[in-house]
Amino acid sequence: MTYLDMLSEKEIGKPKIEFVECNIKEWYLNHKEKDLYVVYGDEICTHHGIFKGLENLTDEEYNLFKSNKECFYNYGKMCNIGENTETCECLLSREYSSIIVEFLTNIDDYDIFSKVIKPILIDLNIDVEE
Repeated sequence: MTYLDMLSEKEIGKPKIEFVECNIKEWYLNHKEKDLYVVYGDEICTHHGIFKGLENLTDEEYNLFKSNKECFYNYGKMCNIGENTETCECLLSREYSSIIVEFLTNIDDYDIFSKVIKPILIDLNIDVEE
């Protein structure tokens, strides 16, 4: 049984999560308990943000989110054709580098946070917890 088979028509239409754009400074000061994502591609400018509502997903839904982030970025949920990789525009956009959504870091990711994010925050005169 697929994810879409498990949802009623009413649930399919209702977004479960929301991408909220924020820069690295805003993320650290206001949302550092959440994972930070980067969105980039040939058709858009690079930007950062968080997904609100991930904590409400079941394990199965979260695993689906991880492999279909572009659908959730575009629609806040799995799009109606998201499991058909030949026709899903969201997944095709990733394949052709039009729009790509990737996990960037979280506060517990020592390598990325300490080597990349922390120096940016220090340059912005933000007090960074040790």
